[in-house]
Parts: sequence; C-alpha cells; structure tokens
Amino acid sequence: SPIYFKSDINAKLSPNKAIIKSDLITSLADVFTNKTEVFLDSGKVLSDYKLDVKNLAKLEGIIGTKLFGNFITNGNIKMDKGIIEVDGNSDIFDSASKYSVKLVDSALQFIKLNISNAKIDKLLRLVNEPVYADGILNIDANITNAKADVLDGIIKTQILNGKIINPVANTVFKQNLKKEITFKANATTSLVPNQAITQANISSTLANIDIKKAIFSFKDASLNSDYLLQIPSLSSLYDITSTKMRGAIDIAGNIESKNKSLLLTGNSKLLDGTLDFNLKNDDFHADIKDVQIKKLTHMLYYPEVFDSTTALSLDYNLLMKKGKLKGNLLKGHFLPNNFSGLLNQFAKFDITREVYETVDINTNINKLVLTSTVNMKSKNTTIDIDKSVLDLEKSTIDALINTKIKTT
Repeated sequence: SPIYFKSDINAKLSPNKAIIKSDLITSLADVFTNKTEVFLDSGKVLSDYKLDVKNLAKLEGIIGTKLFGNFITNGNIKMDKGIIEVDGNSDIFDSASKYSVKLVDSALQFIKLNISNAKIDKLLRLVNEPVYADGILNIDANITNAKADVLDGIIKTQILNGKIINPVANTVFKQNLKKEITFKANATTSLVPNQAITQANISSTLANIDIKKAIFSFKDASLNSDYLLQIPSLSSLYDITSTKMRGAIDIAGNIESKNKSLLLTGNSKLLDGTLDFNLKNDDFHADIKDVQIKKLTHMLYYPEVFDSTTALSLDYNLLMKKGKLKGNLLKGHFLPNNFSGLLNQFAKFDITREVYETVDINTNINKLVLTSTVNMKSKNTTIDIDKSVLDLEKSTIDALINTKIKTT
C-alpha cells in the first residue's frame, strides 16, 4: 500500500550543533522527538523519541506478519561513529516493559529486555490468535552478544495465574472442556553460538511437564528435547479423552522437530508392564508388554473378567482417528464374573480354572469404537469372539461369545 507522510521540523542552530524538535506523521506510524542534539563536528546524535503505531496490521507489508492492536514506546537514542544505543519502555500487552539495544555498524550487538506483568490474552490478540488462555507473563532477557555465531545470553520466562478459556479452546481445538484448567510455567534459556538451550517446568491441573534440556538450532530451525510428563490423576483427563480412568502415569521421552517433521518418543512403566511408543507426524505406534489386564480394566472402570499379561502393538493415525491393535494375551485366566457363573450353572464347568497360554487379538479402531476378533484356547475350552464392539464413549460392550467345552 502507498505510504503517506507529513513532517514538522524545527531546528535551532549554533556553532557545531543543531537542536531539533520534529514530528513525523505517516500512514504506518508516528514518530516524535522533543529534543534531538546533532553535533556537527563529530556526527554524534543524542535524542529522545516516541513511536506510536496505532494499527499494527498496517505493518504487515514490512515485517511479513499480520499483527493487531496498537503499540507505543518511548525512550532515548544515541548514535556515534557507527554505534547506535537505544533505551526505552513500553506498556505492550498491558505490561511494564523496559529495553536496551546496541547496534555496531548496523549489526545487533546486545539486547536487554524486561517485560513485567504482561497479559497473555493481550499477547494472543496481538499475534492474531484466538484468546484461549489468560494469565501473567514475565520475561527477563540479557543477551550480551546477539551475533548468531558468538551468541551469548540468558532469557528467563515465567507464567503465573494461567487459565484456559474453555469456550474458546473447545472451538479452536475441538474439545469438550468443562472443568477449570489452570497452569504456571518457568523456563531458563541459555544462548550459545547458533543455539538456544532451555530448561523448563510446566505445572497444570491436568499434568506436569519437566524439560531438562531442549536444544533449538538457529541454523536449521530444529528442536531436540527430552521431557517427563507426569499425570497424577488420570481422572482429570476425562474432558479431553472422553474416557473414564483412574490412577496415575509418568511418561519420559524425547521430541525431535526438523524440516516440518515431528518425532515424539516415550516410555512408561504401566500396570506392572511397559509402554513404548513413537509418534511420527500423525502416525502413532506403541508396544505394550507385560501389562496386567486385570489392572488395566480396573483403571478403565470396566468389569474385571479376565487376567493376563500383554504382548500388543498399536498403530493409530491421529488425523484419521483410525488404527489397529494386534497381539496376544499371555497365560490368562477368567476371573469370577457373570459369564463364568452362567457356564458353571448350565454346563457345570468352572472356567476360572482354565489357563490360556495365548489369546489372539485383532482390533480395528475407528475413533472411540473398537471392533475386535478374539480367539482363545485352553486344555478344555475354545472361545471365539467375532466382531465384538467396544464403545469407549458410551462405555458399552456388545459381543457374541462362542464357547466350546470339552467333555470329560
């Protein structure tokens, strides 16, 4: 778009010095100086300034990003022999912010920045994001050398009183959040040549995340990080998973992101067994070994009808919400339940004494509906379940069980 401007400049001249008051009004921003001192013999310039951007969206053609709202900052500037030093303050994001910047021969040398009590909802509005959270943001940055190849500095970030705005989050992320979710976070980032190394902790009413070392490389915009996810109460995830659960779980792993590709790995000790998984973009794969089925059904609030250990593999596409679960249940046996009671009543046979060395399972997953085929065989019985339907959303099971008992 065309840029329109007008300016008023008043200068008082004296030997080797000019004192200037200026107003520059443009269609993008307004710049005011009350006192600019120009030393004509040395070229040094000392000035105050005020920058007023009434509509940040108009800067899109210059900065390449569309922002919203307004921005005002004022401070002082010094220019001398190719060195530019700027000090200022601003109320951006409703904060109390201060900054100092130094450039040498147009190259950024160092930055000091302190943002205090910024509002997260104001930040989201400015970057044109839906306001799905609010809270307080504090940033303290001391970058002593801003050149990428000799980068050096510390950035400390803190979030306080964070809260998810459920109606907005439900619309943006297609969730059904009902309970209040609060969070807080602390992060320390060390800047080294071509890298930013971060240690962080995020605590919320849903889960806690600890990151010991997250390395971001500026050369290829890649990220490599460890993580520890702790969920102290699985029941708190109901609004997200639509599945009733109980218990706790810890998951440790790594995150790699490069060239718009994501790889997430993790492992956990789960119900006396192990869970190992990886996520490559939208494709999720997991191996579940030695998990106790009795404890798993208890965790999921399902009837405890069978006990065994697992050797299962899961492949699931997060985008399509479809996948397959295959594998075996090992050394299993039925627990006393309605099914075993009926067999005992009509066939005079106690199926709880039978041991099933392997139980073959083949399950197709379509969103929250699992359709399974199960084949199991013991010394005296054969049981086939063809196309049983488990609906996790409705918490229902519909299965036709074909049972054959060997007469003795």
